[in-house]
Amino acid sequence: MSFYGKQWKIDGVICGGIRRDYGVNGQYVLTFERCFAALEDIEAINWAQPTVKWMRTGGPKAPEGLPKGYGFEVADIRYLHNTQAYEVTVRTAAQYLGDVTAYQAEVDALTARCETLTAEKDQLSAALQEADETVIALYEAAAQGPEPETAPTDAPGETGASESGEVNGA
Repeated sequence: MSFYGKQWKIDGVICGGIRRDYGVNGQYVLTFERCFAALEDIEAINWAQPTVKWMRTGGPKAPEGLPKGYGFEVADIRYLHNTQAYEVTVRTAAQYLGDVTAYQAEVDALTARCETLTAEKDQLSAALQEADETVIALYEAAAQGPEPETAPTDAPGETGASESGEVNGA
């Protein structure tokens, strides 16, 4: 008699249920009934990269099982006499990203673009520095002003009009 049913298949071994252990992050509890799986079968599962499949077709969508792309390590295996089932506690060990060649090409293209933009920025910084130096030199030259032309000053009584408005010698 089955208490859990055939819900999951993990590396070909039938599993009755997968539940997340909310007390510990990254830990899951899997139930394998003895009528569907022997202890040797459970121990033979490749926990480093298991293949997990939802067995029920038609009906409700598959519940959250083991997260895809992760490897696991077995933390504990217990046998429950009242339900004649094994409870296997696993925790996440590693995450497998799969084939990342497409992403690597995108990363390479972005890296090349970044290098190009950095070179352009360096050129613009050098041109800006040169322009700053030119502006500073022009400003300093303007601050000193042009050389003043020395024009003769007319002293009263020498040439030109007197204070009374009369012209000298007249």
